Amino acid sequence: MGDRLGEGSGNFEKHFKFELMSFYTRKQLDDLSTRDNFGSEEFHNAVQLLFQKLSDQENLTISEEYFICNIIDTSKPLGNAPEISSRNIINCNNYNFRTVYLLYWFDVNGHSKYLDYYGEIEKNQVQTDVTYLENEFRIWEAELNKKHNGTEIIDFLARETLRQLNQSAKYCKNNQIGYFKQQYFHKSLILHSKFIFLIVTKYYQEIGRNREEIDFFGKTILLNCFSYIHILFRHFSAKVKEHQFDKTYHFDNNIDPDILPEFLSWIIEIYKVNLNFKDFDLSIKFRFKNAYYVIYFKEISESVKGSKIIEYYRLETFYPIKKSDLEYQTEISVSDELAFFVK
Repeated sequence: MGDRLGEGSGNFEKHFKFELMSFYTRKQLDDLSTRDNFGSEEFHNAVQLLFQKLSDQENLTISEEYFICNIIDTSKPLGNAPEISSRNIINCNNYNFRTVYLLYWFDVNGHSKYLDYYGEIEKNQVQTDVTYLENEFRIWEAELNKKHNGTEIIDFLARETLRQLNQSAKYCKNNQIGYFKQQYFHKSLILHSKFIFLIVTKYYQEIGRNREEIDFFGKTILLNCFSYIHILFRHFSAKVKEHQFDKTYHFDNNIDPDILPEFLSWIIEIYKVNLNFKDFDLSIKFRFKNAYYVIYFKEISESVKGSKIIEYYRLETFYPIKKSDLEYQTEISVSDELAFFVK
C-alpha cells in the first residue's frame, strides 16, 4: 500500500460539506456495472467523466468514488501504460478504508489469516494494512472526540459510539477481561463507527438531507440519521459487538444496510394503505420473505424557528424477532412476501 494512502483522511469537511449539483446516483452506477451495460457507451462516458474529476481532485460522492476507484483497481493498463492503484490516490480514501476494513474487520490487529480475491494476503501486506487501520483509528477517534463536529451525522455517531464504548468497558469489567482485549474492543468499535459513517453519508448525500418526514394518518413519522445510525450500530455486525449479548441482529439477506431508510419508508407506506391508525401502538410488526421484524417509534417534539413545537413519531429502532413473539396477534397479509401483525 503506497505511502499516500490515508493522507487527508481527517479532512472530513472537504469531502462531505459541499453542494452536489450533478452526480451519478448509486442506482445509476449499479446499473452501469451490470453485465448488460458494462462496456457500453454510457459506461465509458461515466468512467471517463469520473476519472477526470478524480484526477482534477474535484468532489465526488461516495458512490462515485467507490465506482471509479474500483474500476481503477480492476482494470489492466493498455500497452505500456503504468499500472495505477487506488491505494496511491488521495481521493480514493473512503474506498480504500472500506476495502481494507472489510478484509480485516474480524481481527483488525492482523493476527489471523486474511483472504482477498487472489488468495491469502501476504504477511508484509497484512502489516502494511494493519498499520493503515491503526492510523485511521487514531484520526477517526480524534474526530469523534471533538466537542462540535459541525455535522449532524458525526454528532449522532459520536454519541452512539461513546455509548457503545461505555457498554464495552462495563462488559469487560464485569467479565474480568484483560487490558489488551479491552483496547482491542475499543479500536474495533471506533473503526466500525467510521464504516457506519460512510454507509450513512453515502445514502444521505444523494437525497440532499439527513431526514425524511413521512405523513402517517395526519401525523408525521421522522426517519433521520439518528434512526439509521442507531439501527446499524445496534443490530448489524454482531461479531464486532461482543458486549451486546442481549440484542438481536440482522443476519439475513432481506435487508440491505446501504438503503435501509428506503426499505423502512416502503414498509411504512404499505402499512398506511392496508391498516388503520388504531392498529398502531408505536410499533410495526411484520413478516418479510419468511423472516419476522419489528419497528419501534418514540413520540418526540422539536422546536423550530418562531417558538413553534412540532411533534413526531421518530423511528427509533428496527430488528428481527421470533415468530413466537407474535402469538395472539392477527396476521394481515399484503402479499406472499409481506404481512403485518396487529393485536
